[in-house]
Amino acid sequence: PPLGLLEPLATGKTIPAETMKTVLAMTDLLRAELPKMLEEHKGIRAAVQKLAEAARAEKSTQAERLAKELAAHARSEEEVLYPAAILVGDILRMRHAAK
Repeated sequence: PPLGLLEPLATGKTIPAETMKTVLAMTDLLRAELPKMLEEHKGIRAAVQKLAEAARAEKSTQAERLAKELAAHARSEEEVLYPAAILVGDILRMRHAAK
């Protein structure tokens, strides 16, 4: 839901108060849980690396492709999706405080 507000925020549309309240709760929780989530991602990356190694050993291009896709998905969460969601909360808070 926070990422669904990117377009309305970028275009200056009004965000309903109830939506803002819900999204702020989500982004606050995400900010608090982010270190734990990133720590869990280390385990995911290690497991994906093992999958990739096993796939290469077995010459399974399908499994190797899956490992690459899983690694890319985890990276996109860490580098784009999670930070963008947190920024949505920050922007909502700033715009609300400016009123």
